[in-house]
Amino acid sequence: MKRIWTMGMLFLIMAVVMMGCTGTTDPKEAQVVTPEAPAAEAPAAVESTPESAIKEGGVVRYAAFGTAPGLFNPVLQSNSFDVYEMEVMFEGLLRKSMTNELEACLAESFSVSEDKRTLTFKLRENVKWHDGEPFTAEDVKFTFEFICHPDYAGPYSAVAKAISGYDEYFEGKADHVSGIEVIDPNTVSITTKEVDATMTEKICTSILITPKHIWESVPVKQALEQTELLRNPVGTGPFKISKFVPDQYVEMVANDLYWNGRPHVDKYIVQVANPETAQTQIINNEVEMLAVKQMNPDDLDYYKSAGVFVDTISFDAAMNLGVNNSNELLKDKRVRQAFAYAIDREAIVRDILYGYGTVANVPYKPDFWANPEDGLNAYTYNPQKAIELLEEAGWQYKADEKQMYKDGKPVKLSLKYYSGNKQVESIAPFIQQALKEVGVQIDLQISEYSTMLADMKSGDFELYIAAHKNGVAGDMKSQYNSAFTPPNGTNYSRFSNSRVDELSEQGLRLLSTDERKPIYVEIAKILNEELPIVYLYHWHQGMAMNSKLKNVQLTPNSMLGINYQTEKWYFEE
Repeated sequence: MKRIWTMGMLFLIMAVVMMGCTGTTDPKEAQVVTPEAPAAEAPAAVESTPESAIKEGGVVRYAAFGTAPGLFNPVLQSNSFDVYEMEVMFEGLLRKSMTNELEACLAESFSVSEDKRTLTFKLRENVKWHDGEPFTAEDVKFTFEFICHPDYAGPYSAVAKAISGYDEYFEGKADHVSGIEVIDPNTVSITTKEVDATMTEKICTSILITPKHIWESVPVKQALEQTELLRNPVGTGPFKISKFVPDQYVEMVANDLYWNGRPHVDKYIVQVANPETAQTQIINNEVEMLAVKQMNPDDLDYYKSAGVFVDTISFDAAMNLGVNNSNELLKDKRVRQAFAYAIDREAIVRDILYGYGTVANVPYKPDFWANPEDGLNAYTYNPQKAIELLEEAGWQYKADEKQMYKDGKPVKLSLKYYSGNKQVESIAPFIQQALKEVGVQIDLQISEYSTMLADMKSGDFELYIAAHKNGVAGDMKSQYNSAFTPPNGTNYSRFSNSRVDELSEQGLRLLSTDERKPIYVEIAKILNEELPIVYLYHWHQGMAMNSKLKNVQLTPNSMLGINYQTEKWYFEE
């Protein structure tokens, strides 16, 4: 398989971005004035398998937790369950490979302009929509102008605002977005307002292309009211909708017109499952795949004895103890450092994660290019050191009471966490006990995630437990730049550091990884010292699968972790 560009090469020409559950955007083309972008071929099979070993046909059923509202338009979606299916029904211009590189999808190649603001895409020829209509550059233009429309209420406005001509179109001063240009039926370009190291990946992989011929007659303001269209989507992906039963299941069938060949399996069903009975379902062959959140050795042995294969995947995220840096008790970094020393994070990884994870000291995973190779404080478990730091910060420890005081009052903090995640529900009392050992009383407050998130946005919290996904291309701006303090963004910790503000701005303007690395290494070291949040761990998650199902590749670049080259899945004879 030829790749369009490795991540390192791509950074030399234009900023890169990450999908995640969030970003979105699309690339474009221009004249090649930087290293030439090799033409990308259709992705090769996941592994070389004798044709005789591949069984054509069969049904793959995935047991998913959540609700299935049926909003199947990729630029309108807001529910993760719907994203599961849209990842195989719709496609972006590019996609992320198993090695985290951008590779061909609807675009077979692209180039970057000399000023590094314009991407020009050469689209794959003879791609068909599920209804047989041809896919063209007009569909790309339509999709991006849709998210630029003043009536658009979906999740990708931030991407749209970065495109040149957005303001004039949004304000009604222009009838099209000047930064989106159809050059010919198979060539389209997208120009951004400025060089931004995150926009390429957002544009290329986060925004999945929608069909102009289906949606062009629908006013953008009324798009969410189109139940019939939303529940009968038309995409270009390897599977197409067959049947949808709200809050029960989504049934998809193989796309005979798929540009990379008809999938080997006939059907792919994502069905709502009960966490209490899902394990029994996969043991009894009632489903073929199931996410395993808790890697309990007893459960893993049970799966193994039943002939169920369990693979693991590591996500580019960290579970953290969030801290409100604007709170008078918590604004001193020595207090936050004390909390890090007080919590035995190695014990969390060993006893709660069963070893399926690593202790985190910065946001980045240990194998990420911006993770510092040295110079980090590991905050090895040391409750006595925690007490000393709290006393240095002006707290008073009364050993006979095992209680910390501040200004004559016993210290008691609230810790908010969310229900439905067994790891989080186990970690909360662990942290409560750990901080109690150094004299800090913790009031545990559990709620739905949406309730906790609202409190994080409003600032109505002292401590919280939540996972934070790393920004695209190492970007830390949205989480730590003071300009993104709510209500202006997602700097929920209310962290403010002038050097981080400066560096996070600089990093977005540099395109090569070599240029960017020292910027983000320095940011990581500052975060390790200041600890705006206490980094707990990076975790691994399991995927239980029918042992006869082959070529399923686990990737952190998919919402489910499995939806990469689904056309290559097959059942072994």
